[in-house]
Amino acid sequence: MAKQTVYEMIPQLGKLRDEVLFGDVWEQPELSKRDRSLVTCSVLAALYRTPELEGHLQRAHRLRHALQQPLHAVNRRCEEKKV
Repeated sequence: MAKQTVYEMIPQLGKLRDEVLFGDVWEQPELSKRDRSLVTCSVLAALYRTPELEGHLQRAHRLRHALQQPLHAVNRRCEEKKV
């Protein structure tokens, strides 16, 4: 049996994440999506939060025109640390 994620066990938590974090917070204009994504990926890599990092790197690759160089640096750092 596959292990359930916290969002599968508590669907309201996933809804809160989607609506508040990725809806309201992520869309605030103080930081560009490029900068927000770069900071998020960097922090997750530094904290060795591999499952979360994977999802954010996938999102960041969708923004790759704006993130190509910074993401390359983050990916290199992750490989060095074997994250």
